Amino acid sequence: MAGAPATFDKTQVPIYLDILVQITLNFIRAEYRIDENLQLRFNDFQATETLTVNASACEFMELILKQIQKYPSHSNKIAHVIIKPLIKTFNHCIKKKNFAMQVNIINLLDLILNECNFQGLDEKLEKEKSEELKIVCAKILSDR
Repeated sequence: MAGAPATFDKTQVPIYLDILVQITLNFIRAEYRIDENLQLRFNDFQATETLTVNASACEFMELILKQIQKYPSHSNKIAHVIIKPLIKTFNHCIKKKNFAMQVNIINLLDLILNECNFQGLDEKLEKEKSEELKIVCAKILSDR
């Protein structure tokens, strides 16, 4: 139906958030260069542009985590999804002596372990906060 207003499915909010977190995590971990055929290659090359993208992605992930920390079930889920890749990336940064990214990742790990309900909370409270998050996100996304 052309011209009909778009409807918003509240059940899709966590999926959108999961996708956003995965994309941001990929930018945190990415190292790339453009070869002579203008093909994007992921490897151990550390261009200034790559480091800027990595740092910006860390800052964006920090914003995401700070916004969802009041919703324990979602922050716990996201924290458990990203902690292992972050630790692997941190190890890689240590090997490459990338001190700036080491600081960024330490800040993210600190946020995850200390403020993102990494250990878990009461299940009833988590369900209430989860529903609250869906409602808030639905309002935000429907107010375009």
